[in-house]
Amino acid sequence: MEPDARNRLTSQLVLLMWAALGLGPIGADWLETTGLVEWPAVGAVAAAPLLGLLAGLAVWALSGRPRPRAAFLPDWAAVPSLAIGLTGLVTGTASRGHLFVLIFLTVPALIILLVVAIELRNAGNRTRHPDVVQVTTDLGGMT
Repeated sequence: MEPDARNRLTSQLVLLMWAALGLGPIGADWLETTGLVEWPAVGAVAAAPLLGLLAGLAVWALSGRPRPRAAFLPDWAAVPSLAIGLTGLVTGTASRGHLFVLIFLTVPALIILLVVAIELRNAGNRTRHPDVVQVTTDLGGMT
């Protein structure tokens, strides 16, 4: 897998993990305030990424496969958790524990995305000047 594709996929998977694990519980809190009992709300939030994944798979299969499946499906799986979780975050129904989990998961996600952004920037700098040769010196033990 080429580095740009790997970085793109890493970013998508970090977003998916952050949405499902950080925003998902907040979405369950919101569903509880709408009248859904606790365990069905948890089940709905747990099933939402799977339903998004199935919808993405159907769109991917029926659209003639415009993008590779591995780069396409994490977006579809992250969308339901993002929508439900951000709705819960905006309405203010998140419990303190779930906000702590969201903040706790946001810090490593931001670090990973920062590393990916730096890698992408460095990759852009390497391809910007293709006729510049990097010279390294190896003294071979000479001092």
